[in-house]
Amino acid sequence: MFSSLTALSFNAESVDFMLDSSNNEAESLAALIRCSSETLQTLEFRNMTTSHPQLPDVGEHNMSRLFGSVSATDSTDITPLVFPALTTLKLRSLVLDTPSLITFLSRQPQLRYARFEYIYLATVGYKWSDVAEKLPSSCNQLYIGNSGHEKWGPDSPAAYNHIKKFLPFQEDMPATSSWRLNDAAFQKEMDNEIQRNMDGGMRFLPQERWFQGKTKEEWVDMMRMASEHAEFERI
Repeated sequence: MFSSLTALSFNAESVDFMLDSSNNEAESLAALIRCSSETLQTLEFRNMTTSHPQLPDVGEHNMSRLFGSVSATDSTDITPLVFPALTTLKLRSLVLDTPSLITFLSRQPQLRYARFEYIYLATVGYKWSDVAEKLPSSCNQLYIGNSGHEKWGPDSPAAYNHIKKFLPFQEDMPATSSWRLNDAAFQKEMDNEIQRNMDGGMRFLPQERWFQGKTKEEWVDMMRMASEHAEFERI
């Protein structure tokens, strides 16, 4: 049944099994995922329907613990899975060991769209720009929302509330990056927000109250700088 799946969307209430200190508790689940690896085109993990992110408390979670193959003789020898047909990947609500994420992403030859929500990079020395640059050349769309990178200090615990928020319009990608912000997508989002507010009664207020005493352009710029999410496109 699993060997012909093209889409898989699932959740796990606890992700402790993805810690390196775990004892392969998720091997049965990982085995089922391996069965579908040849045909999967869409993969979503921690597909919460609630607005609450339900982030794990602490720990650098290793992608290969779930999306990998563990050696029969050495439990620390884990090979990340390759999904040869995978085009869409969506991950949510994880505090990750960043090298394991980069290794996993770089091995997916057909990946086109990667979406990360409430994903915190816990490994010192890595930023979201490092992850973006290691995406395969096939990937031309990237979304990062409500996520973080860089622990407050080298001795800080691997916990989301000890990791800096990623504010894409303040940090952006380096000038040498092959990725750029999709500002048109953000502008469309703001236009839709303004229209919803108008439909909700804002049109009946004095115009000076429409945008908190600012011009429309100033308000949009303020929202842009404060935004915790953005779409990126490959140049």
